[in-house]
Amino acid sequence: MIDLPLEEMYERSPKDQVHIQRFLSANCFGDYYTRNGVDISVREMITLSILIALGGVESQIKGHIQGNLNIGKNIGAVSVELTPADLGEIDDAAAKIAVQGARYPEKLEQMTGR
Repeated sequence: MIDLPLEEMYERSPKDQVHIQRFLSANCFGDYYTRNGVDISVREMITLSILIALGGVESQIKGHIQGNLNIGKNIGAVSVELTPADLGEIDDAAAKIAVQGARYPEKLEQMTGR
């Protein structure tokens, strides 16, 4: 993984993709990583877990494996098997969470062109 400052990454991006790079930077890092409530260690592990569960996003998985390693996580030591009962408990708990507010801040919504 190449570790470039954001502006250099934008300069190296194809001109027709710079807007996507800027959106992802503002959205992922400017919104999610700056939220309170969960520290970066837990947030990074949750992100990796979700990406693995989604599948088909190998480049993001590789990036988040590196992110976990960068903060001292031993990815090889993480082994969790969820039973159908465990998944049912998670579904039940998630169903009780009331989602409030917009999915994205207004400024980011404007960047999507919607």
